[in-house]
Amino acid sequence: MSIALDRLTADDRRIIAESLLTNPRPSKSGELTSHCPFHVEESPGGAFFYSYEKDLAYCHSCGQNADLAGIYNAINGRGVDDSDGCREFVRKHCHDSGGRKPVRQDSRPQHPEGWTPPSIVMPPELWRQKASDFVQHSVERLQQNPEQLAELARCGISAKVAELCRFGWNEKDKWPPVSAWGLPREENERGKEKKIWLPEGLVMPVVRDNQVVKLKIRRPILQTPWGDERKYWEVKGGANGLFHVYGRPTSRIWILVETERDAAMLWAFCHQMGVGAIGAGGAAKRPCDFVTTILRRAKVILNALDYDPAGAVNTYKFWEQEFPNSIRYPAPPSMGKDVGDAYRNGLDVRRWVWEGLPGYAQRLLKQKTRTKQDAEIAPRNQEPEPQENATAPTFEQVLERMEPWPLWRQELSDFYQAFKATDFRIFKARQGGELWMGIAGNDWKTLNADPTRSESLRNLRERLHQRKELDPDLGDNSLDKIINHYFGEYLEVR
Repeated sequence: MSIALDRLTADDRRIIAESLLTNPRPSKSGELTSHCPFHVEESPGGAFFYSYEKDLAYCHSCGQNADLAGIYNAINGRGVDDSDGCREFVRKHCHDSGGRKPVRQDSRPQHPEGWTPPSIVMPPELWRQKASDFVQHSVERLQQNPEQLAELARCGISAKVAELCRFGWNEKDKWPPVSAWGLPREENERGKEKKIWLPEGLVMPVVRDNQVVKLKIRRPILQTPWGDERKYWEVKGGANGLFHVYGRPTSRIWILVETERDAAMLWAFCHQMGVGAIGAGGAAKRPCDFVTTILRRAKVILNALDYDPAGAVNTYKFWEQEFPNSIRYPAPPSMGKDVGDAYRNGLDVRRWVWEGLPGYAQRLLKQKTRTKQDAEIAPRNQEPEPQENATAPTFEQVLERMEPWPLWRQELSDFYQAFKATDFRIFKARQGGELWMGIAGNDWKTLNADPTRSESLRNLRERLHQRKELDPDLGDNSLDKIINHYFGEYLEVR
């Protein structure tokens, strides 16, 4: 029996479902229908239903089913069966209160209305010169500081990586006048010129055109001269809306985290794979136009914002709305709330990133690696071969490649003959990259009214995902994995 079915009344389940789902409304069958919480729909509505009487949710589009606790997990960026999320659901909604009604909490993700990435104004030339000199001095001080280098090493950042990222150490607070850095002169209440505070700590700059345009400092002492507590300090006058980008802007695979130090660590482990890392500086921060351009043309963004309410809320309120190429992929909860904690608790970062990528992204990176290796061993005077445009292989070409596995080859051929006689289509899920079968439009009402067509879709879906052992070389396998291998990069993502 499900958690909600065992501990809540039907009316309780309805109230909680309405607070979680986006645009919930009653259906003619007495269930709730809404936007699907399991995948991003091109034309939301009409495919997802939740029966609060039976505590059963099902999406006719992506094929996912779950109970109310599973919906809660999906809304908060977890797998539907995540045990930590189920316990959190119980604590939050299943009060042993003698029939007290649950509190309606509007946790539905809100769509950004008319969001436009901001353009960031760069600091004046003198500020950039002073900041660049300050960073150069800080880099030298860090390389001479064994204690701070050891601390960075515990975070997965070697001395070499720190130098490449231009990380530095400011050994004591500094207070230059604002005008000395090219900013307009300002005076305090005593008539003296205001100062720029450069606190002691780890210096993490943003560099554009080989000049520092932003300074962020991670402080070892939280209390500021004004009495409040600040772990991070963005230096006045810099382009403080910029994210910290580690990797080539032309990279097609990115991983997004909150802290700049974690982003540098990820780049250290993954840049040879062709994966870049971006530090947002906080879950609620939004990218500028420069970073937005990078992320919009990416094949995949692994969204590893912290495993906490802020990370989940901003994922669904912003990132998955504006960047449908993003996949929620937080660090393993048992190892910490962010990837930095997880690394210090033994996470194999490179393997974790690789396993989080959909198959088509893995193949893209493998192809780039092979191309790079071929270029390294090729004679220097060799003329480059003309590159053909990447096009999907024909079905006949795939059958030729499957000659070594005749049983799976015949299984694929039989499936294809039945599939092409329908108007169904195979899509790739945005979250996780799995394949699912649906219809080209979203006219599920018409489909459900045609029993023969509905039965055909169910049978083909079952054949697509059924696991079996046919040819020994391929072991326990399924058609969806084979199709994903050959065609996954070319399928429409939904």
